[in-house]
Amino acid sequence: MREKNGKLKAVVVRGFSEHNMEAIKGLRSLFPKTVRNTDEQIRRNLANPENLNMFLMCGDEVVGYILGTPHADAISELKDTQDERYMSPDPRNERTYIDQMALKPSGRAHGNFLVLVISFLNELWSKGKCKISSHILADQGLDRAVTMAFGRMLTKKKSIKLMCHQGKEFLYIEGTYVK
Repeated sequence: MREKNGKLKAVVVRGFSEHNMEAIKGLRSLFPKTVRNTDEQIRRNLANPENLNMFLMCGDEVVGYILGTPHADAISELKDTQDERYMSPDPRNERTYIDQMALKPSGRAHGNFLVLVISFLNELWSKGKCKISSHILADQGLDRAVTMAFGRMLTKKKSIKLMCHQGKEFLYIEGTYVK
C-alpha cells in the first residue's frame, strides 16, 4: 500500500532485511534513550508477521517510521512494572499498540505526520483492525500532535508517569478508527 502526498509515500515494510534494519537504526537517535530498540529488538520487530512496520519515504530517503505491535504484547512487556494497570485488556486481539514513531527533522513539514499516521491506520483497517493504543512522550509536543491527529477517535486519554521510563510523563491513548 502506498499513500502519496507530493513526493512522499508511506510504504509497508514486510519482513527482515539488512536495508530495513539500517534504515530504522538511522532513526534510532530520534527516540528517547529509554525507548530505543537494540539491534536484536529491531530484527525481531521486522521479522514478526504480527507487527506492522511502515516507512515514510521522500524519494529514496526514509524520513519517518512507525511500528505497530499487538496491544497484548505491550501489556505483557509492562506487566512487571505495574504501568499496564490502566491499559484495557484485548482478549480478541483487536487493538494495535503504536510502539514506535519517528520523523526526521527534514520530514516534519506540515502534514507529513498525518500522511504516516493515516497510511498506518488505513493499513490496519485493510487487515480488519480499527483499534489503537500508545504511550506518547509528553515533553516533545508529540502528545498534542497525536491528540489533534486522532481527534474524536480517541476513547481514552490519560496523562501518566511511567516508572519503567524513569518517571517521564506520557499521554496514554486508546481509540477506534472509523473511515
